[in-house]
Amino acid sequence: MSSANWTNLLNWKSMRQVCAQDGCNCTSLVHSLTGRKSGMLLAGRWYCSAPCISRSVVERIRELREAASHGPASSGGRMPLELLLQARGLINHSQVRTARQRQELCGGTMTDILRDLQFATDRQLTDAVAAQWGCPVFAVRSESCEVTVPIPASLMSLVAMAPVHYLAPCRKLLVGFVQGIEHRILGTLEEMTDCVTEPCFITARECEQIARRSSGRSLEVVFERISSELEMAQVIRSYADQIGAEEVRLGICRDRLWARLFREGLPTDLLFTLSEGPFDQLNTLTMER
Repeated sequence: MSSANWTNLLNWKSMRQVCAQDGCNCTSLVHSLTGRKSGMLLAGRWYCSAPCISRSVVERIRELREAASHGPASSGGRMPLELLLQARGLINHSQVRTARQRQELCGGTMTDILRDLQFATDRQLTDAVAAQWGCPVFAVRSESCEVTVPIPASLMSLVAMAPVHYLAPCRKLLVGFVQGIEHRILGTLEEMTDCVTEPCFITARECEQIARRSSGRSLEVVFERISSELEMAQVIRSYADQIGAEEVRLGICRDRLWARLFREGLPTDLLFTLSEGPFDQLNTLTMER
């Protein structure tokens, strides 16, 4: 074979990708004659077809749930919020007792209880929580909060967080929390947005305003009644097919599975509520070829 033919053969092989799914020997050209990519990327790995994509999505969901099942990080022995406010002379012992009784009866966070009882202002609560965590309070200004990095509004409301500032040259995203820093969620945001995240604190009112203004920056679909991992994978695959997504990323925020589908233009975000039941068995997934 001539050197020219060998070169053409090597170039042809370099244009092919191998499916990352175990047991699949399929390969496909990276680009078809029309320039469209085949298959789809998940967690940086390429999968060739709908069955392989579905199986890999289920496997990835199980990995994320297993990692999340180890529980939240330790609070680090921080002073309870109500005692910190009392030490600052902002509330008295009677109010501390009332707030604790309300929490025992109704549940909820101490931040929300103290706010609802009007024992402390929004700013006083934010300053105290920031002191608990040793983290700065961000001074929100309307012109500084037009962050172009899209985060689903329902996740902002769920976690009480919002993006407050973005430095494009270094892709650094400042994320404001209301009740406490959730480092796992910061990690999920980094994976889903390709940004480096830094935490700060903002008031509940500021968080609500930013979330409201940010609505519509991504196409967001919330599913409340789909708890099966297999169903989630099928829905994700179906949406990916409909919009021609070339990549999907998955993450967990509290009890929500967040699937982000990438294509030209706005991303599409799918959000599912995770049940506390046992994981689905992978071998029940029908593999169609």
